[in-house]
Amino acid sequence: MATLADTNTRLEEVSCVLPASVFLNKELGCLEALTAVAWLVQLFSPVEPDLLPDALEKEFGLSHDEFTLWRHYPEDFRIDFRHQRHWDLVSEARRLKVDGLDIHVWPWKLLRHVFGAALRFHIKLCLEGIPIHAWR
Repeated sequence: MATLADTNTRLEEVSCVLPASVFLNKELGCLEALTAVAWLVQLFSPVEPDLLPDALEKEFGLSHDEFTLWRHYPEDFRIDFRHQRHWDLVSEARRLKVDGLDIHVWPWKLLRHVFGAALRFHIKLCLEGIPIHAWR
């Protein structure tokens, strides 16, 4: 019986194209520049979506139209700010204490929840358009 790492069960060659566009790169730049994640530090309590906008208004004087709030996993919320200065203000604080609640705010990062793993597969990688000196 063949096992998962059996080389006889592998395909000889498979092609996969992962396109990147100017729009995707611009969107990633906006996310990293204007987005933060927030979570409550309380055990076993439900998180109300209306709590965070009120806390941001009370603590920083931000009106509700200066940011957009989303449910986010694994944190509780994702906050998209409209202006860089608001993101700077909230991200610099890192922590809010409002009405006895402890709220942590952290800048959003693409690779925040990435982990390394050793996989028992051989992959042939071909990157086109990258000069040879960039590999060294």
